[in-house]
Amino acid sequence: MTKPINRTIPSERTATKGALTAPKYSEAIGGLFAKVVSEIQRLTTPPEVKIERVRVSEYFSGSFESADQVKKAVAHLQDHLMKLLDEGVKIVVE
Repeated sequence: MTKPINRTIPSERTATKGALTAPKYSEAIGGLFAKVVSEIQRLTTPPEVKIERVRVSEYFSGSFESADQVKKAVAHLQDHLMKLLDEGVKIVVE
């Protein structure tokens, strides 16, 4: 007699000690990928070029309830990015 096949996906399984579920595994891979890309950018950019990472989430956290709020947030981000470009900074958006 054959055993029934376990048809659950990893994120539905009960996590055992030290095991990563699908969402946590995905986050871990995403974080590792970001670190690798960051290091490649650092190594391939001339030393005289300054690199700055801009986290968009710092400008768009929370919720928007009006078009005016969206416009203000976008304008604030745009002002910051333009200032960095004027200073000769290479921008990496996160």
